[in-house]
This record gives sequence, structure tokens and C-alpha cells, in this order.
Amino acid sequence: MKLLATVATVAALLGTAGLADNNELFVTQAGNDNFVGDANNPVEQNGTSNYMDISQTGNGNTVGSRATSEPALPTWPGATQTGSDHEMTIVQSGHRNKAELLQQRGGNKNTMEIRQSGNDNRIVNAHQYGDKNTFDVRQSGNENYGNSLQVGDQNIIEVRTSGHRNTYDLNQGSFSANACTKCDIELIQGGNDNAANVYQQDLNQMASISQSGNGNTVYTSQAAN
Repeated sequence: MKLLATVATVAALLGTAGLADNNELFVTQAGNDNFVGDANNPVEQNGTSNYMDISQTGNGNTVGSRATSEPALPTWPGATQTGSDHEMTIVQSGHRNKAELLQQRGGNKNTMEIRQSGNDNRIVNAHQYGDKNTFDVRQSGNENYGNSLQVGDQNIIEVRTSGHRNTYDLNQGSFSANACTKCDIELIQGGNDNAANVYQQDLNQMASISQSGNGNTVYTSQAAN
């Protein structure tokens, strides 16, 4: 089943869960202060091998919570896929955009890809739970921020940022009973005054970090559960 939506029809889709397998959801928004999904009206897919593609062009747009010009709503969910073999792709171009409250859970071999270009953009609380999941981020511009979490085994995080004064926090394992065994992180940052925080909890971890430019910092922690 394939579902296409433009900005005019997104509101009708919010709060609707795909309850089967092999579903496809495409949302395209052009303009400012638009949003797709929030805690009251989440975008959800349940099952196996579903695909979610959200594209926003403009400023102040949000996936997973209210637009930046409106009052925020609390906690989860925003955009969620439950099950295995899902793919979530979010593309935002412009300034002051956010991808928040994103989850893939209850299964394995899921992929989450986020692309942001512009300044002062945010990726907040992008989480994957399960095994053999992949999280792939590209941010270009200045003063952008991101954080992500994986819990499970044999997961991969790949983050590449370009620009100045960008910060990214990467977490594998939650420093409790929920850890991440045989998980890998690859982080590449280009530009000046960038920062990274890398935390891995459990055994057989690998972190590859590369920063090019001036005034950059990185903090790392690897610990057994």
C-alpha cells in the first residue's frame, strides 16, 4: 500500500497507524512552520518492511513535534515505526528545522536516515531499539545540533556534519541494564568549533571519530555494562 501526501492533506494522516506490512508513506511540505506528527497526533507504522519518507523545505518546520512557532507538546510518540525491516527517511532544507521524538522499536534491521541542510537545525531524541539497526545522519550548515540513541546488539551509527559550531551527541546503550553489544559509531565533522560526545556501554564496541578544522573537541566514554 502506498500513501502520498502534500501539505494540504497531512493533517488528515496524523494519528493514523499503518497496521500491516509493506506500506509506504510519502509526505512533502513546502513553506514555513509546518509540522508532521506530534505527541497528540503521531505518525505511526506497525508491522514489517514499512517505509516512511518525509520531506520539508522552508524554515521552522518540524517532524515529530509541533512547529517551532507553536507551543510544544510533551514526550512520545512523534514519528514511530514498530517492528522489523522498516526504513524512515527525513529530509529538511532550510533554517531552524527540527526532527524530534523519532523511534524505531520492537524489532530488528531497521534503518533511519536524516538529512538536514541549513543553520540552527536540530535532531532531538532519535532512538532505535533492537538489533542490527542503522542510523545515518548528514547535517550541513552552522550551529546545528543532534542526539541519537541505540539500544541492542550489532547496531551502527554514522554521522557526518559540515560547517561551524555544530554539536552531536551519540549514545549506544543507556548505562543501565539496556546496553549495546558489538555496536559501532563513525563520526566525521568538518569545520571549526565543532563538538562531539560519544558514549558506548557494553562490550566489543568500536568508535571512529574524525574532526578537521580548528577549535574542535570530542569527549568519549566506553564502559562495560
